[in-house]
Amino acid sequence: MIRVIYVNQIDITEPTGQGVREKEMVTRLLSDHQIEGYYIGQKPYSPSPINGNKRACLIPLPKKNFYGYNRFQSILLKHLWALTKGRSSEDTVMFVRYAPAMVWPAIVSKWRNIPMVLRTGPALYNLDFYKGGVSPATRTLVRFFSGLHYRRASRIQTVAKKSAEIICKMYAGVSMDKFSVIPCASNPDIFHIIDRPTLPVALSELKNYRLVCFAGALIPNIGIEYIIRAMELVTKEQRYDDVVTVIVGDGRAMSGLQEEARIRSVENRVIFVGPQSQQYINQLLNVARAAVLPWGTKVWDEKGASPTKLYEYLAAGTLTVATRHRDTDFIEQQNLGLLCNKDDPVDMAEQLKTAVDASENIEAKQRRRDYILRHYTWDIVYQRMRDLWLSSVKHSQH
Repeated sequence: MIRVIYVNQIDITEPTGQGVREKEMVTRLLSDHQIEGYYIGQKPYSPSPINGNKRACLIPLPKKNFYGYNRFQSILLKHLWALTKGRSSEDTVMFVRYAPAMVWPAIVSKWRNIPMVLRTGPALYNLDFYKGGVSPATRTLVRFFSGLHYRRASRIQTVAKKSAEIICKMYAGVSMDKFSVIPCASNPDIFHIIDRPTLPVALSELKNYRLVCFAGALIPNIGIEYIIRAMELVTKEQRYDDVVTVIVGDGRAMSGLQEEARIRSVENRVIFVGPQSQQYINQLLNVARAAVLPWGTKVWDEKGASPTKLYEYLAAGTLTVATRHRDTDFIEQQNLGLLCNKDDPVDMAEQLKTAVDASENIEAKQRRRDYILRHYTWDIVYQRMRDLWLSSVKHSQH
C-alpha cells in the first residue's frame, strides 16, 4: 500500500479558505482505506476531526516565534524520520503544504530518496500581500527554503496558473512542466439550497430588504472597498433604497472599510457582521439576491488565487457577481451569474442592480449547484490530489 505523508504547518481549524481546504484534504486522506495516509502538522487550537487520530502527528505551536518554530522543526524531523524509515521511492510520497516554515521535508526527502510533491505558498508575494511585508531576514530565509523545496519537488500543485508563472519567474530552474493546477472547491453538504430559507436571527430586521452579501477575510487591496463604492452608486437611485450589503468576516482591513462606508454615507447599507459559521453563511446566501466576489487586479493578476467563496456561493445556488478573469469566465459562459470589470465600482454597481432586479427561480439555483457538483467539490479535488501523489510514486520508479 502506498504511504502518503502529508506535512503541514497550518491550523486546519482556522476560519480561512486555506484552513477549509486543509481540513477537507486531511480528513479525506486519513479516512482513505486505499492509501496509508499520515498527517504531520500543527496541533489545532480548536477541536478538530483529526484530534486523537493515530495517524495524525500533531505538533504544538504555542507561539509563532523563533523558539516556537525551532521546537516545531525538531519534532517534525523526529516524525519524518520515523515515517520514512525503511521506505523507498516505490512505496512512499511526501506532500508538503507549507514549505517556507519548514527546513526538513526537502532534506529528508533527499536523504531517503522519496519523491516530494509540493503545494505552492506562502511565497514572498503572499507574505507581502497578506501580512504587509516581512523583515529582510525572514525574506532571505523564506526565499532560500522555498527555492530548496521548489527545486527538490518532483511535482508542484498550485490553485492557479498565475501562481505557477510567478514562481517560475522567481526561482531559476523551476519549470512549468512541474506544475499541476488543482483549484479550490466547496463542500456541498454545508453549502446547499434550503427549501424554505430564512434570515439568520441576528439579521431579522433586514427581512424587508434586498440583500447582497460577501463572505471572506477582510484584507487590504482585495477589492472589498469596491463593494462599498458600488453600493454608494446603487443607493443613489431611489428604487434601490431597499438594497443592503452584508459583509461577513474579520481582518485587519475591517476598521478602514467601516470608515469608508461612513465617509460615503452608506454605513446603514453596508452591514459588517464579523466572523460567522459556515452554516450562518449558507443561510445568508440562500436569502441573498446576489453574492459578490470583488477581487481586483492585485489578486488576479499580481498574485494568483482560487476563490473558495465563489464555489460556496454557487453551491448554495446564489446568483453571483464576480470580477472578470480567465478563472471566472465560466460564470458567464454557463449562465451562472454576472461579471464586472476589475477595480471598477461603476460597472460593479450596474451588475449588482441587474442582479437584485433579477427574477430568480429554483431551476436557476439548481443549475448553479449542479455545475459545482460536477466540477468543484472537495471530493473531486481530493481525487485529483490523490492521483497526483500516486503518479509521483510511479514516476520515481522510471
